[in-house]
Amino acid sequence: MKIKIKKIFILFFLLYLVALSSFQLGEGIDPIIKKITFIGLLFGFLLYYKNIRISKITVSLLLFWLFYYLSILWAKDINDIFDYFNTSIYIVTLSVIITNFIKTKEDILDLLKLIILSLFITSVILYIRTPAVDFGTSRVGGALGLHPNDLGLRMAFGSIICVFLIHESFNSSIINKKYLIFTIICLFIFLTIVLLSQSKKAIIIAILGIGLYEIIITKGIKFFYKSLIVIICLVLSVNLLLTNATLYKIAGYRIESFMYSINGVSVEKTGDISTYERQFYMEKGTELFKKNIVVGYGGNNFKTHMREIGYSHIAYSHNNYVELLCTLGITGFILYYFSWFKTVFNLIKNRKKFLQETNGLVYLFICIFLSKLFMDVAMISYINEFINILFIIGYCYVFDLNYIGGKDNEKGSILY
Repeated sequence: MKIKIKKIFILFFLLYLVALSSFQLGEGIDPIIKKITFIGLLFGFLLYYKNIRISKITVSLLLFWLFYYLSILWAKDINDIFDYFNTSIYIVTLSVIITNFIKTKEDILDLLKLIILSLFITSVILYIRTPAVDFGTSRVGGALGLHPNDLGLRMAFGSIICVFLIHESFNSSIINKKYLIFTIICLFIFLTIVLLSQSKKAIIIAILGIGLYEIIITKGIKFFYKSLIVIICLVLSVNLLLTNATLYKIAGYRIESFMYSINGVSVEKTGDISTYERQFYMEKGTELFKKNIVVGYGGNNFKTHMREIGYSHIAYSHNNYVELLCTLGITGFILYYFSWFKTVFNLIKNRKKFLQETNGLVYLFICIFLSKLFMDVAMISYINEFINILFIIGYCYVFDLNYIGGKDNEKGSILY
């Protein structure tokens, strides 16, 4: 009976993940679908788990969000602070659910497989919802209610997970051919959507994450050969994006204009408005931080500041480091990033101990987390539910399975 309830819980988790990536329009039936799937997930969780524990990562997230809302005491605009109220509730609640679900390595693999399956379903829904004429001619994602950058990032992280699962399949004593073929198909689909999203961040994360993973899983003399092969493949991939007419039209031109922009070519020549606007946001965010070093200007109040100076594009700073420093100061910055850096440090420091128990899982999280931290210079991640889910899973892997000094003692996957 308990196994059946757990399967129901996992089904609702899958449905929630699908809703998170596929029904974000904010109007019509989309908001209802997300709320229904979240309530179903919460109901399945409460039905299955009788003794609920509160993990340190939940406490950490609670402290961060409590400080975020405490900033109403000094923020210029309280309404801007509450833009992310629902998001904060989802993130903290998900941390409780995930940390109670994960007890073994197999539970982590189950969640990673659920993420891949949900992204595959999202790809199908994207195909159905997006007019055929838009594929290859405009950035995809809007039909799902996602910004193309956000859709591209999810698919980029999904592609890294796919590469890990493919390696895991080949390293298994018994290869599940159907599952392996499905994962390879998902990898191809996800990378295709990364290109169609035309997101520079997503392309960089996919290239950086996959390339890094392929290199660091290799040992001995093969490490140097693999590194050389990966570098050559990366160079050829970028060259193909810039020289192939079809790929250039889809995404290559954005990479080219970005490269010109960072080399100082004017926006009039490159047309790359986003890169120069991000630089403007960074400058204004830095100025704002210098005036409010300890506690910041108030949660999400960079947007408020843009309204105060009469800027035409009212938005956050598009840089997670700058955004947290200028809105929540050093205090909020530490509250958010302490857990991230602590987790990455322990992943790298204890990677050999992790490898004794979990094969390449430690390298997967190293690649995902380093890619995320690298790209935080160009995105806002603290309010991203998808990224928070990946982090909570990785945190549980490092600190809740006790591989540093012990082993998990419960085996068996409920999915495969």
